Amino acid sequence: MTASLDQRDNTVGSDSDSGSDRQLKWFLRLVGVADLLAVVVVFLPTEWLGWAHEAVGLGALPQGRIVGYLARSTSLLYGIHGAMLLVLAVDIGRYRSLIRWYGRVIAVAGALLIGVDIAESMPVWWTVFEGAAVVGIGVAILTLCHDDLAKPDVRNE
Repeated sequence: MTASLDQRDNTVGSDSDSGSDRQLKWFLRLVGVADLLAVVVVFLPTEWLGWAHEAVGLGALPQGRIVGYLARSTSLLYGIHGAMLLVLAVDIGRYRSLIRWYGRVIAVAGALLIGVDIAESMPVWWTVFEGAAVVGIGVAILTLCHDDLAKPDVRNE
């Protein structure tokens, strides 16, 4: 007999306050708050963006509308991402299936970011901080969800 995703994740007797769920909740909050802080960049003066670009060793910030647009819109998307993680952290039991899916997707996205960073000749520290860290976040989420990657999710068909 199969159960829907919601039924499986919210079964009677499930321990929604288990230690791993508490750890997952705090981990999602930590990553969520860190990502939410990126919203600040949306409002920074262009001169500050240029200073930050040089300070991290990437040279002068290229000029052009697309550069400012990409920096600010990417930061906004990081902020939205952080807000989403904070919402997911509110009710682990309710959102467990989505959290598992997110863990898989973000781990793959991190691997793709490593490839992008290498293709764009980003500094090693950048690749580690971005791509490898994102892979690590996905793996940590899957570990805290006790996700069995070899076992498919149970679904009503």
